[in-house]
Amino acid sequence: MDKEAIQRNLNAHAEARAAMYLWGDEYAQEGGGSMDFWDRRSESRKRLCRDLVDEILKSPRERR
Repeated sequence: MDKEAIQRNLNAHAEARAAMYLWGDEYAQEGGGSMDFWDRRSESRKRLCRDLVDEILKSPRERR
């Protein structure tokens, strides 16, 4: 893996991080990096993650 790919995997965007949480078992089984995992998701799964992140960012935080 080249330096750019390693750096990309270390700096995953929010949507890729959501995919890792939603499909954690699949992510663990693939054994690659976070962005490698993102790149292999279907467009419908990517859209779900994009929508999820959009909704979360519009939401207020929990009061503790």
